[in-house]
Amino acid sequence: MMLQLKRNSEVVLTELFKNVHFPQRQSRQSILLRSSRTEHDAPSTLNTLISGLEYLRTTDLRSKTPTLNLPVLLLHGAEDRIIPAAASEWLHERLPDSQLRIFKNDGHALPAHHFGEVMDEILRFL
Repeated sequence: MMLQLKRNSEVVLTELFKNVHFPQRQSRQSILLRSSRTEHDAPSTLNTLISGLEYLRTTDLRSKTPTLNLPVLLLHGAEDRIIPAAASEWLHERLPDSQLRIFKNDGHALPAHHFGEVMDEILRFL
């Protein structure tokens, strides 16, 4: 993805936004954010995204998971095309004190499409 971003960022970002919002349509907010981006902001934003992807590629914190002794709420969309739900299931199995809620027929952008349900889960957890 990093190489593709460097070659043709607009195509990659368009596809990323589709996948973030799958299976729902892209949110109005994400469309506005993309359209309000100026030419001046684009290189900085792109470099930040590439830096973040590089961090994710080179950092592995899985061994620290069992040492987290605090309550954790995991919310995940079953149809997430960015991070598979299996990642949250893996965390749930290894975290000493976690709760997991998988939203059926939902993807990566849970708060954008189901804000009320997400907030209800957070309030119950707190």
